[in-house]
Amino acid sequence: MSPTWFQFDPNRAPDTDFEPGELHHFCVGNEGRLLDFRRTPVQVMRMCDATGLATIEILGFEDKGALWELPYEEVGKCQFKKGSARAPAEALARIEREAARLNRQIEIPCDSSQRDETLAAISRERERAGAWLALHSRFFQSGQALPQGEADGSPLLYADAKHYMAHRACGDLEALFARHFVSHVFNEAVKAHRIAVAQLGLAPYVGKILRDPAQTAGALSIHRRTAHIIARMGFIQAMFERAGQSHVVLYRMESCEGPLRRRRSGESALVSASFRMDIVQEMSGWTDSKRTVVIYRQAVPVERVLMTYLETEAMNHPFREAEAVLLADPTNHAF
Repeated sequence: MSPTWFQFDPNRAPDTDFEPGELHHFCVGNEGRLLDFRRTPVQVMRMCDATGLATIEILGFEDKGALWELPYEEVGKCQFKKGSARAPAEALARIEREAARLNRQIEIPCDSSQRDETLAAISRERERAGAWLALHSRFFQSGQALPQGEADGSPLLYADAKHYMAHRACGDLEALFARHFVSHVFNEAVKAHRIAVAQLGLAPYVGKILRDPAQTAGALSIHRRTAHIIARMGFIQAMFERAGQSHVVLYRMESCEGPLRRRRSGESALVSASFRMDIVQEMSGWTDSKRTVVIYRQAVPVERVLMTYLETEAMNHPFREAEAVLLADPTNHAF
């Protein structure tokens, strides 16, 4: 299960073998578990005071071996094994200081004039991508239909998307974003793209500051990230236009113990959904009668789509969630 569907659930019945996560547990080598409904096992691998991020390794399930970034102040999303090492006083003071320094929120609202300029750029990109697909797409030359609802996307479409992103000099950012999004949707690499989306005026960003300056330096600059977003959305719109589709039917879920709580804001600017209800239902903990589960279905206009599993190889292995990445819409409570 990808962290796209991570549900932070601290209210589940306690386990006497674990204790609540505290800052003093941030010691390299300590093992614990996330407070998702799977109780994913983890181990602290590295600490970085400059960014206030602990690198944790996932020790179980299909994402075993993945490395996630956990902000120091979010240690409460974990439990640690009883008897785990505790940071000495000096280290704990440093961890607390960096957590306080970096635990800051920012808000980037949508600028209407910037949005109009961006939409015009995407429209031009759609025309460019449409012409490219007409000449070079092996998928559309094959006469196949888009594999919506199937377990996997199309290898021919994977190749088309990869070649077009390379053609538009965005291949490196395409690989970076896709890899990080499927591995850990809340990390700094994805956050930088969320901020780029907001600066384009496409969706507001409300969340924590970018903590890792390397994510907007050199080849990862916001300017290049915005270019990738425009190229990506133009390609997607051209792809669906050629397939004769203006909307895609998608599913999302919320799942928790007890009464339904307000949706977290961690997916600011970008949100995830799935083309398949059965996948969303499985990830919701549907079989647990103690959980409150809500599943939403909606026909979403392709103008909100950034990326899907149909044309993105990284979204098919090891995770098979038939996923779509959308621009957030603050007025849409389901999607």
